[in-house]
Amino acid sequence: MRVRLFRFQKALRSGIWFLPSLLTALSVVLAFIIVAVDEQVRVADRTWLPLSLDISADGARGMVSVIAGSMLSLAGIAFSSTLVVLSLSASTYTPRVLRNFTDDRSSQTVLGSMLATFVYCLLVLRTIQSDEPPFVPVLATAVAVLFALIDLGLFIYFIHHIAESIQVAHITANIAHETKHNLDKLVDEHAGAHPDNDWACREADRLQDTRGALVPSHQSGYIVAVEMHGLLDVAVQHNLQFVVEHDIGDFIAEGAPLVSVYPAAELDETVAKKVRELFILGSQRTLHQDPAFGVRQLVDIAIKALSPAVNDVTTAVNCLDYIGDILRHAATCQFPSRYRGDHEGRVRIVIEVSTFESYLDLGFDQIRVAGQVQVAVVVRMLEVAADLALIATSSEQRDALARHADLIRRAADASLKDVADREKVDREAARLGVALSQTAPASGE
Repeated sequence: MRVRLFRFQKALRSGIWFLPSLLTALSVVLAFIIVAVDEQVRVADRTWLPLSLDISADGARGMVSVIAGSMLSLAGIAFSSTLVVLSLSASTYTPRVLRNFTDDRSSQTVLGSMLATFVYCLLVLRTIQSDEPPFVPVLATAVAVLFALIDLGLFIYFIHHIAESIQVAHITANIAHETKHNLDKLVDEHAGAHPDNDWACREADRLQDTRGALVPSHQSGYIVAVEMHGLLDVAVQHNLQFVVEHDIGDFIAEGAPLVSVYPAAELDETVAKKVRELFILGSQRTLHQDPAFGVRQLVDIAIKALSPAVNDVTTAVNCLDYIGDILRHAATCQFPSRYRGDHEGRVRIVIEVSTFESYLDLGFDQIRVAGQVQVAVVVRMLEVAADLALIATSSEQRDALARHADLIRRAADASLKDVADREKVDREAARLGVALSQTAPASGE
C-alpha cells in the first residue's frame, strides 16, 4: 500500500499538469454552483442588488469575454516563460535541476489559476441571455472580476518568482535545503532499525561469500526508492535473508539482480514478485530516498561553471559553499545502518548505504579535478575541509578529510605555477592540518 501511495504521489509531483487540471476542474464545479445560485435569486425586482452589480446583459457579456481572453493570454505568457526557464536552466546549469522547476508549486498554481479563470468565464458566458426573459448572472460575473484581480496579482508574483528562480544562488540554496531535509527524513525513518547484535551482523556479512538465489529486475531504470518495511515483512514472513545488490540512486538494467535471497532454495516466484513490487524504478533519480542526488546536482553545476566555455569560478565557489553546508549537516547525522533486523535481533536485510565519507568523495572528487587550475576553487575546498575537521565526530571522518586534503594539495602543486597562488594554498592547507590535529582522537579511541 505504501509503495502504491508513493508511486501515486511521485506521479502527481513529477508533472506540471496535476495542479492546473485540479484547479480547472474546481472552476467548472464553481461555475455551475454560482450560476445556479443566480438562477435561484432571479427576480424582476433587482433592488436587492448592490449598485456595483447591476449590469446589463451586453455589459456582462463584454466584461466576461475580456476576462476570458486576457486570462488565456496571460496563461500563454506564463507557459512560455516556464519553457524558457527550463531550457535556460538545462543549458546553463545542468539538466538534473529541471525537476526542481517542474515540481515548483508556485508556477503550477499561477498557470492553473489562469486556466481555471478562463474555463470559468466560458461557462458563465454561455448562460448570459439578452432575449426575453433576459438573464444576467450577476454573482457569477462579480466572481469572474474577482478572479481576474487575483490572477493579476499572481501574474505579478510569477514574474518576480521566475526572475528569482533562475539565479544560481537561489537554485543552489534550494538544492541544499531540500537535500538536508531529505537526509533528516531518511535518518528518522530508519532510526533504531538496525540490530545491536554484532555477531548477527558478521554472520550476515558472510552471506555474501556464498551464492544466493537472485531476484532479477523486470525493467531498467534508477532505483528511486525501496519499501524497506515491506521488504523486512517479506523476509520475516518467509524466514529469509536478503542482500540488496544496489544502493538507492543506482541504475539497474533489465534482468540485473535486485536482491540475493538466502537460503536460495526457498525462493519462489511468489516471493520474487513481492520483492520486485517493493522496488520503485524511474527514468531519473530523485531526492526522496537519495539525498546524495542533491550533492550530485551541485557538483554538476560546479563542473559546468568550470568548463572552458563558461569559466564561471564564482558559481563553482557558490556550489562548494552549499556542498560544505550539506557535508556539515551529514557529519553530525547518524546514518542508517546497512543491516535491518527483526524483533528477535536476527539480521534480515543487508543493504549498502551512503556515509559521510561517500558524500565527501562525491562532493570533492570531480570538482578537484575540474578546478585544480583555479586558485579560488582550491582554496575554498581546503576552507570547507578545515571547517568540517572542526566538527568531525569520528576517526573515519578525519581520515577522509586528511585524504582529500592530500589530494587537493597534490593537484594544486601540479597545476598552480604562480608563487602567490601556491602561498594561498599553503596557508589554507596549514590551517586544515591544525584543525585535524586539534580534533585528533585521544589515545585508545
